[in-house]
Amino acid sequence: MGPTSATNGRVISVRGAVLDVVFDGTALPPIDAALVVSPDYGAPIIAEVQSHLDETTVRAIALQSTAGLRRGAAVRATGAPLEVPVGEALLGRLLDLTGSIGDKGKPLPADVPRRPIHRSPPPIVAQGSAGKAVALQLVRIAVAVAVLILLARLLGFAALLCGALGFLVARPLLLWRSGALR
Repeated sequence: MGPTSATNGRVISVRGAVLDVVFDGTALPPIDAALVVSPDYGAPIIAEVQSHLDETTVRAIALQSTAGLRRGAAVRATGAPLEVPVGEALLGRLLDLTGSIGDKGKPLPADVPRRPIHRSPPPIVAQGSAGKAVALQLVRIAVAVAVLILLARLLGFAALLCGALGFLVARPLLLWRSGALR
């Protein structure tokens, strides 16, 4: 969680993992921003803003147990989304949603990159050879759908039905002849 603009608030309601937090500042933390709740005892609780209730209040979901958390607990808005470590160093490791190690193994290297949990996926073609295969399959399906729509417009519903049945019969035969089904 990178530091951007920190805002202070306090918990006004606790219902299981759902927290309502009121902020004294001028701006509310954005939706999906991380909040750090400091209970009277124990470790800080990480929560994530889910909605703005009014000009001063947000509703957040706690990502850890809220047992014993009371109204009035101090809250600090980080202004940044929740981030977790990513990369090769995590293979075979056990982490929780906050990125804390849960397998009692050695600590992660300091240079492990961290990325927000709410992030757009990379384009299909940027996902390597598997992504290119998916993109090619999508193009084939789009062409087949376009042919079926053209048949329906030109010749009516009966041609659409025949075209669909022909596609369903011809595709497995073509796959078998190419060796994909052997």
